[in-house]
Amino acid sequence: CVNVGSIAAKWLGLHFGILFGNHDPGMTSGNITVARNIIRGFAYGGVFLIGDHNRIVNNQFLDLNLARCGTEPVPAKCAALPDEPDALRSGIYLSDNGGRAAVTRDNVIQENVIEGFGMAEHCVAAKKGVSLAANVIRGNACGDPVSSR
Repeated sequence: CVNVGSIAAKWLGLHFGILFGNHDPGMTSGNITVARNIIRGFAYGGVFLIGDHNRIVNNQFLDLNLARCGTEPVPAKCAALPDEPDALRSGIYLSDNGGRAAVTRDNVIQENVIEGFGMAEHCVAAKKGVSLAANVIRGNACGDPVSSR
């Protein structure tokens, strides 16, 4: 999945590569595998993750955070979630709400390449109250694009 960089950087909506949601009361986000994909060119992160027993493995998430969230002054398109500053600036963000409350644990996030603005510092992050330690997170290569190093 590739977005044209200039368009993704200007778009003002919620713009993640993959968004795990649970708005439908009859479904949950669990036991899903996302493997061996190239996801490139998104205004925010590569994955917004909720649920349990999901596997995010061996993917390339490139050209993330084109909105440059995490800079001062805060760009308007980065001000949507002021109580969750990592939500829009992280490569993979673990949350406990994708429309309804969810428990996010026992996920595997490993061997991914995660690159984009601020990814060296905000590669994998979680909402306050969501435990990164309750998930397996290992072997991910995180970095800023060469032009911002």
